[in-house]
Amino acid sequence: MSSVKTVNDLSWMIGGPQGSGVDSSANVFARACAAGGLNIFGKREFYSNIMGEHSYFALRARSDVVRSHVDAVNVLATFEAETLFRHAREVTDDGAIVYDPSLGKTRLSDIPTIEKRLDADLRTYLISRGVGETIDDMLAASKQRGVALVPIPYRDLLEQVADEFQIDQLSKISRVVNMLAVGASFGILGFDFEMMRRGLEDVFRAKAKVVNMNAAGGRKAYDIAQTLVPEFPYRLEKLPRTEARLFLTGSQATGLGKLYGGMRFQTYYPITPASDESEFLEENEVLDLNGSGLHSESDASTPKEEAASILVVQTEDEIAAITMATGAALTGTRSATATSGPG
Repeated sequence: MSSVKTVNDLSWMIGGPQGSGVDSSANVFARACAAGGLNIFGKREFYSNIMGEHSYFALRARSDVVRSHVDAVNVLATFEAETLFRHAREVTDDGAIVYDPSLGKTRLSDIPTIEKRLDADLRTYLISRGVGETIDDMLAASKQRGVALVPIPYRDLLEQVADEFQIDQLSKISRVVNMLAVGASFGILGFDFEMMRRGLEDVFRAKAKVVNMNAAGGRKAYDIAQTLVPEFPYRLEKLPRTEARLFLTGSQATGLGKLYGGMRFQTYYPITPASDESEFLEENEVLDLNGSGLHSESDASTPKEEAASILVVQTEDEIAAITMATGAALTGTRSATATSGPG
């Protein structure tokens, strides 16, 4: 392992079945980095279904401004087999893979959601490396390149968390496994664990027990990972920041742009990710005319005579959304609609 450290310039990825909490875990990682003064840029990729198919979230964290994502991954955080098979080859030679060692015997043929073309490509790669078709083989091929392996005993740690919080069934805390992967990532990166806790508090605001359970599990994985890869060449360190900073999703940035561009009416049919923007607009329908910012409907700090509002309407389908927005525009109202995918 190289003794030269790359500080505050990292590409990180986590993946898993859609609906398994990949988005939440990536948001915790991102908010933790932001709390530590780092700049972040993320890319969410998901399949066009509700649950089950593969999704992943790639993030960059830097001390300087981040203007785009990159294809190479320095740390790949996994908690199931498909993510490891799909993305292990994207990990840089000096990078690391966080994984569940109990999945070692899982074969490529055991994963029905991998497309035939990718399956053939992966088999060709594994054969070229002189290994078989299991997770252990993919890890061996990665290790040949110099990738650090970070095995985390997920089930054992989940059982410890369940005992600590008196949870009678592991299935009730199954999503804590995502935060074990996040905690292990921060462990090898040497990042202040208190920043992860702040990220958890941001994401799960009013759920103190959820924060505490995930923090407990994350800390256990953090400590184990530090012992497994004590000299990892990538580091994240806190930076002092005094200026005001924003943590925005692309949907929120789009919504803000519409608001400050004078939009007063939006229609939408709820479908990810277009509904994210409209839900943000719904949460901030009241505008402060004095220019001090947005206010939710429940915020009574702005007198009614000093406030303006927008109207957001959820329609029965996409056709109704576009026709309603068009009709509003014909009356002179600045209007918009949002849709995505099959819309």
